[in-house]
Amino acid sequence: MLQLILTALLTLHLGAQPPSCHVPPSLWTRARRAVSSVLMQVDLFDEHTCARATFQGHLLGVTATITVDLKTRRADILLRGVPVGGRVEGYGWLTNSEFEHGGVQLDEELETALARRFVAIEAAALDRERNVVTVNVSVPIFGMQYIVLTRI
Repeated sequence: MLQLILTALLTLHLGAQPPSCHVPPSLWTRARRAVSSVLMQVDLFDEHTCARATFQGHLLGVTATITVDLKTRRADILLRGVPVGGRVEGYGWLTNSEFEHGGVQLDEELETALARRFVAIEAAALDRERNVVTVNVSVPIFGMQYIVLTRI
C-alpha cells in the first residue's frame, strides 16, 4: 500500500510514469467484481454443496473420471482404456445452466477425439442425493448406453 501511495505522489509531483506492471482495472472491471462479490454473499448454496466433486465409473472397458465444479457445472473429463485408444481428456458443461440434467456441450478437441471413435456424449444428470452422475453415451455397435459415475 505504501508503495502505491509513493508511486502516486511521484507521478503527481515529478511527472513520472507509474510502473508498467501495474495497470489499474477499468471502471467496467471494478463494477463487475463488485457485483460478483455481492452475488457471492447471497449465494443459496454453502461451500460444501458447491465444492468440486470427483465421480468415476466404468463401461465397456473404459474408465470415466470427471471432476465437476458444482457451482459452474463445468466438468473436467478423463476417459482411459483400450477402446478409446489409451487416454482422452477435455471438458464439458450442461447446455442449460439452470438445471442439473440435460444436454452436454464438449470442448472442440474432446468432441473431435470422440467423433473419430464414433462416440458421442448425449446427456448427463447429477443426482446430489445419491451422489451419482448418469451419462448417456452413444457408442458403436452397442448404441445408446448409460454409465453411472459414483462420487469418490
